[in-house]
Amino acid sequence: MTDSVSGPFQSCFSTIPVCLWGSITATACSGIAWPVSDHVMLYSGSRNLRGVLTHFHEVITLVSDDHQVRTTQLYEQCEYRHVTMIDEWRQQRQPIA
Repeated sequence: MTDSVSGPFQSCFSTIPVCLWGSITATACSGIAWPVSDHVMLYSGSRNLRGVLTHFHEVITLVSDDHQVRTTQLYEQCEYRHVTMIDEWRQQRQPIA
């Protein structure tokens, strides 16, 4: 994947040969993140999932210490597929019985 990245960010990309998403195996995983402010981070990544080259761009917004919102754009084979928004809340740790 690093061969396809040009410009000032080329050296920032790292490639991982295999990564797992649950029970799904992806190959050629790579990505980079940029902090925009104390509360916003941008992430751009790619992977080969079931033979399909997938790129995704994500904005992560930290709303509070226990709340964040993630918005992701997904592209497959360089074609836009969809956007998702995930509203995440941290739950209090439960004691182990």
